[in-house]
Amino acid sequence: MHIVKPDGSVEPKFTDSDEGFNLDELNAMVGGYIKIVYLDKPVAFTDEDDPTVVHTYTLMVMNEDGKGEGMPVNGPATHFWSLSLGQGGMADDILVGPVAFSNGEEVQ
Repeated sequence: MHIVKPDGSVEPKFTDSDEGFNLDELNAMVGGYIKIVYLDKPVAFTDEDDPTVVHTYTLMVMNEDGKGEGMPVNGPATHFWSLSLGQGGMADDILVGPVAFSNGEEVQ
């Protein structure tokens, strides 16, 4: 899992648990109750320690009420979401706050 923050920084998050991250951990990552959005096409992140390793993600975990809470716009995450739409698609909305990209196996 990688967390994309509004300032453009990307933080890898991994768990040793076979069950993935639990709800409390996911809530803490995004600063509130979660909303899961499945991507139309996978998004890939290159491992910063080993550029030959690529992590492929199929869903996003975000704050369910990030806009209502006044979280900052997350341009980088919105861009990745747009890329997942394919064929030059543009997201019809903006993402706010930290957004976690996951392969689904990391989410309980």
